[in-house]
Formats: sequence, structure tokens, C-alpha cells
Amino acid sequence: MSFLTEYQSLRDSLPRASLAHVQNVNSDFCNYVDKNKDCYLITNALENERCFYGRYLFWNFDCVDCDHIEHCNMCYECLDCQNCYNCDYSQDCEQSMDCGFCFECKSCENCFGCVNLRHKKYCFFNEQLSKEEYGGRIEAAKKNGPAEIFEEFAKLKLLSPHLFMRGYNNEKSFGDYLFNNKNAAYCFDTKKSWFCNYCYEIQKCEDCTDVMVGEFSKFNYDCVSSYYLYGSNFCYNCWHSSDLEYCDQCYRCKNCFGCAYLNLKEYHILNKPYSAEEYCRRVSEIKDEMRRANSYGKHIPSTYPIEDTLAAMAC
Repeated sequence: MSFLTEYQSLRDSLPRASLAHVQNVNSDFCNYVDKNKDCYLITNALENERCFYGRYLFWNFDCVDCDHIEHCNMCYECLDCQNCYNCDYSQDCEQSMDCGFCFECKSCENCFGCVNLRHKKYCFFNEQLSKEEYGGRIEAAKKNGPAEIFEEFAKLKLLSPHLFMRGYNNEKSFGDYLFNNKNAAYCFDTKKSWFCNYCYEIQKCEDCTDVMVGEFSKFNYDCVSSYYLYGSNFCYNCWHSSDLEYCDQCYRCKNCFGCAYLNLKEYHILNKPYSAEEYCRRVSEIKDEMRRANSYGKHIPSTYPIEDTLAAMAC
């Protein structure tokens, strides 16, 4: 029996955790989360309070139905927003407050239905108004109903120029939604990362390739959900670990090969313990066998076709 076949049999024979979360308070129905409090049905989230029905949330308070937001407070139905307060139905907005139906607005306040504005206040569908006029227009828009608002907002978005790439403070990087990166190639939704390639949704990572959803990690290849993971390859949902290969849901582990659902283990192969010397010798033999079979370095077909994809991280 080949090593990959043994590994797949091991995964199939063990119970699989339904949720991945640590250090949370009153946030039981959340997945891929850490340090959240009083949250419900959020996923891939870190240090949020009183947030509901969201994904990719970092350091937010009282936000509902949001996706890819950071440092936001009291926001609803917002996407790719940062440092916003009391904003609704907005996308790609930053440093803004009391805004609704806004797109690509930065440092704005009390704006409604606006697109591509900077440092503006009391604007209604990009028209500059006084405070009193703005209040009257808002009341009239609410009486007309949401359908008319959405229609007019969609027209304004189509008539406005769009950025070819969203991001800033990048050096030798290309992709989309890139912020404060260096040498990031073909990366998307990537922040504060260096020398990373073909990555999606990573933060503060270095020297990673083919990684989807990773934070505070280094030297990883072909991994999904790597959180404080170091020097690992072909792993899924491994956190606070290092020097793993072909591992699935291993936490606080070191030097493991072909292991699944372990916690606080070291020098294990297929969930069996070895001495450090025997572990190195056996891993070298397995890799040689896999290379001869042309199977080393290839992604393993999942036993869980839905759970092992981004679908598992969507609410």
C-alpha cells in the first residue's frame, strides 16, 4: 500500500472536528476563528465582538452581514471596508462614517449613494449639499424605497471609472486587494506579506506559495488555513505548528508527516510516534518512495470535497 493510500485511510478512519476555533467567548457557532467574543455564524475571523453572519472579519465591533472588513464598527452589508463606522451597503470604503450605498469612498462622512469620493461630507449621489439639504434628501430616498436607491446607485457605479487594482504601499507586487506587501506575485486579498506567490487571503506571511487563507505564517507551500504555521507543505487547517507535511487538522505539533487530527505531538508519522532519529530516517525513505512513484509534491484528493474548500469558510 502506498503512503498516500495509507494517509487517506487514516483520515477516513478518524472522527473529524466540525469546527476550528480557539480562545473564543460565547461564540460557539463559528468556524476558523480565534479570540472572538459574543459572535454568531462568522468564519475566518480574529478578535471581533458582537459580530454576526460574516466572513474574513478582523478587529471589528457590532457588524452584521459583512465580508472582508477590518477595524469597523456598527456596519451592515459592507464588503472590503476598513476603519469605517456606522456604514451600510458599502464597498471598498475606508476611514468613513455614517455613509450608505457608497463605493470606493475614502475619508468621507455623511455620504449616500456616492462613488469615488475623497474627503467629502454631505454628498448625495455625488452631489454636494448643505447639511440641511442632505437630511431632506435622505428622508425622501427612504420613502421611495430600496429598489429605487439600488437602481440609481448601480447606474452611478457604471458611469464612474474603476481602479484596475485596489491597494497601496506595495513594492514589486501585483494582483488585487494588496496592502503593504513586498514581492507578492499573483496574490489577492493579501496584506503585510513578503515574498509570497499565488496566495489568497493571507496576512503577515513570508515566503509562502500556493497558500489559501493564512495568517502569521512563514515558509509554507500548498497549504489551506495556515495560522501561525512555519515551514510546512501540503497541509490543511494546521495551526501553531511547524515542520509538517501532508497533515490535516494538527494543532501545536512539530515534525509530523502524514498525520491527522493531532494536538501537541512531535515526531509522528501516520499518527504513530517515533524517536527523532527514526523519524528523520523514515521520512526520508517515504519521500524517496514517493518521488519514484512521482507522487511527492502533488495535492491529495480530498475525502471531504466541500469541507476542504473555501465553501467551508462561507457562512
